[in-house]
Amino acid sequence: MKLISEIRRRRLFGTAAIYAAGAWLLLQVGVTLIEIVGLAEWTKRALLVLLLAGFPVALVLAWFFDINRKGITVTPDADASAKAGPAQVPSVQPPPGHSIAVLPFVNMSSDSEHEYFSDGITEELLNSLAALHDLKVAARTSSFAFKGKNTDIRTIAGQLGVRNVLEGSVRWAGARVRITAQLIDAERGYNLWSQTFDREIEDIFAIQSEIAVAIADALKLHLGREAAQALEAAAPTTSMDAYHCYLRARHLWQRRGETAIRSAIEEYRRAIALDPRYARAYASLAAAHAVLPEYTGESREVSFALARPLALKALELDNTLGEAHGVLSYMHFWRWEWEQAEESLQRALALDAQDPQLHQWYCNLLNDLARHDDALVEARKAYELDPVAPIVNWVLAICHAVRGEDAPALHHAAIARELGAVPLPLGYVELLAQLRRGDYSAARTSWERALTTLGRDISWVEPVIAAMADRARLDDASAALERARGAGIIAPNTLLLFYVLLGLADEAFAIAESKLADHSLTHLWLLLPEGAPLRADPRFVDMTGRMGLVAYWERNGWPPHLAQLRRAGTAPAEQSAQV
Repeated sequence: MKLISEIRRRRLFGTAAIYAAGAWLLLQVGVTLIEIVGLAEWTKRALLVLLLAGFPVALVLAWFFDINRKGITVTPDADASAKAGPAQVPSVQPPPGHSIAVLPFVNMSSDSEHEYFSDGITEELLNSLAALHDLKVAARTSSFAFKGKNTDIRTIAGQLGVRNVLEGSVRWAGARVRITAQLIDAERGYNLWSQTFDREIEDIFAIQSEIAVAIADALKLHLGREAAQALEAAAPTTSMDAYHCYLRARHLWQRRGETAIRSAIEEYRRAIALDPRYARAYASLAAAHAVLPEYTGESREVSFALARPLALKALELDNTLGEAHGVLSYMHFWRWEWEQAEESLQRALALDAQDPQLHQWYCNLLNDLARHDDALVEARKAYELDPVAPIVNWVLAICHAVRGEDAPALHHAAIARELGAVPLPLGYVELLAQLRRGDYSAARTSWERALTTLGRDISWVEPVIAAMADRARLDDASAALERARGAGIIAPNTLLLFYVLLGLADEAFAIAESKLADHSLTHLWLLLPEGAPLRADPRFVDMTGRMGLVAYWERNGWPPHLAQLRRAGTAPAEQSAQV
């Protein structure tokens, strides 16, 4: 069926019909002329052979080329958008003229280990340009997705939704560094600006400022006093050795994983030892400590005890660091200090509105606060800045899934999968969409595939999915989940999701209760459309009251889909105390 559809798309049936009609007409005319002229009989056969031989040639040409009012064009592949990645999703509007992607500068040094330096210079330039409020800058994750790939500039610009692309190279040898940079108008295909800087390594900060100012001039950006001062700001550190430690740490940090983050922590510490007033090193070290438990399972409170004073020290040295405010918000979030988390994130975004991770964190916070409309706005902002980041597409997918919008949820889940996202989170989105349309067979298959990919046990899946199709089998499903729980082959929050989907209130609230003490409850599952029956249970208000959510809603307004709880008088003030 796919082959027939592709044949139709490339108009091969029409080409065959036109060729046959034309060949028949040409044969009739040719034979008549041959007889009139008196040519040998074999010329008739030769003409027929030539016309037959031309038939497959015509089909091959029709497969690859399309003749239309625009002339002869190459027929695009049906799956070209999938092969090219999410960028082929057409934008509603053309990219703004004041928009740019900074591609990873090529390391031209003789030592491959200097790659951290070229990557670091790229990131520093990206951050400098992102400080200009009138310039849209594609995020690091999306720009670095093209590292080492020979992708056409126009394709890159299209995928990242920008008009201009900055590319270059870095050669570092001894005490000198050479940086070559060029700014390209991707739409028109010509250089707007290019320059080579050959300086002492100590001049690296001045070079970065000069490049940023030159780009602003080339794009005809009007720089106010504040923006000009930001580009010409003092060097972040007085120690070049500390700066190299910081760049090595950032290089490791971008890899994530326990080993890389622990190594980054050591490099950040060396940077601070070399320059005790290096504010950005403090902020980044705070972030590394705060996030590490996600990869190790260690106590968050222990890591937060290390991270908080570092973040505060960073702000004491430089109160304009959005990263430090973001780290404080991250810790408030995990402690269910909702208003403090929101306040810190808003401060961070006021300082660094082009950081997609901050928008992503704000989206997560708003979803936990049941403010799903606002969460979607933040997810879209993150996506606009970082369209080919797996995590950003996953966050946007879950935002739509929570709202019951399965088509866009599946779209972004597919993009995230293509970009290499972890299969299990994507499985949640696909599972919900398949169950909502009643495709239980597909739901079982996709969920088992997600678990198998990670080497997980799938013995409990069949009876659980079967019970969703036939509620008479709820007892079998409950028993299967209990066995999986006892065997330790299903995570508590995944267990909670399935209890919510099955409508098993007692079991769901029992799991929720067990996760309250350490603040590890994924209560988002209770906010799904499928969770409506459980939200009518008094235990939901009791639980959210102990989490501090009821107090937040009382002070800041109840989400529309929870407003009936307040009207019903089921939210007494005494239930608002935090755990």
